[in-house]
Amino acid sequence: ELAIVGFDDIPAASWPSYSLTTIRQPVNRMINVCLDLLGKSLESPDWEPTLHLIPGEVIRRSSARV
Repeated sequence: ELAIVGFDDIPAASWPSYSLTTIRQPVNRMINVCLDLLGKSLESPDWEPTLHLIPGEVIRRSSARV
């Protein structure tokens, strides 16, 4: 059995001929967090880097059984 999963949920992924299961990334939220972290690092040079996990959303279609 083969499963295919894409990412970014481009419009073609939803075309009936593909029906590609994909991961939708929250790009606007990712940009906002990135800019916030950049601002903090510029304000305080000794600021400790942090890890931020921003979950995506699985868009279930017929290319994978998840």
